[in-house]
Amino acid sequence: MIYHYVGDELNAFQHAKKWKRYWVKELFTVVPRNLPVLEIGSGIGGNAATLENYCADYTGFEPDENLVAFAEQKHPRSKFICGDIENIGISDQPRLLVYADVLEHIEDDKHQMQTASSALAPDSFIGILVPAHQELYSKFDREIGHFRRYSIDSLSALVPPEFTIEFIGELDSIGYFLASLSKRFLNKGRISVLQIRIWDTLIPVSKFLDSFGIFRGKSILMILKKH
Repeated sequence: MIYHYVGDELNAFQHAKKWKRYWVKELFTVVPRNLPVLEIGSGIGGNAATLENYCADYTGFEPDENLVAFAEQKHPRSKFICGDIENIGISDQPRLLVYADVLEHIEDDKHQMQTASSALAPDSFIGILVPAHQELYSKFDREIGHFRRYSIDSLSALVPPEFTIEFIGELDSIGYFLASLSKRFLNKGRISVLQIRIWDTLIPVSKFLDSFGIFRGKSILMILKKH
């Protein structure tokens, strides 16, 4: 299925370099390095360079052909394919499947997870990053096509029975605080590069606070292993 993405935040979020390094490093504290990875909904390739530091082979699947063309120009050493989870063939079969801020854009997320399971062999992994806490759902979420935000319970409920949860937890406590302020006082449908840069400079503070495991985070990271 080919479609055109409605959001325009991808260009802004490509500047969140510290955040990308943070969650990707957390992913690979559980998942072995140097596995072939396939990212579903790779957009303009904003995660490609960071993921390539840890994996043997990177492929991005993106159903918007315009975003694929942009990603190919920006990351000429990476492989991008116009398609979605339904288009994964045997030759593409990854050991690690990544959904980074994608699952919330999919109306039938339960079916997506079941389809992802059928595309993976045993001893493979799925890494999922999603926005957390429905109370933070804002005009921004609505305008870029988010159906929902997640809790740990609602995300866990999507896990197919053939998978075990190797890790699930909230990340980015500073981001939660900033998102709360933004919804209360701004509630805008767009986010600026300046906002992204300010938030990104505070990621080291989030990493410190997240280590205590007692603060709410803006995002949830879940890592699954197929048995």
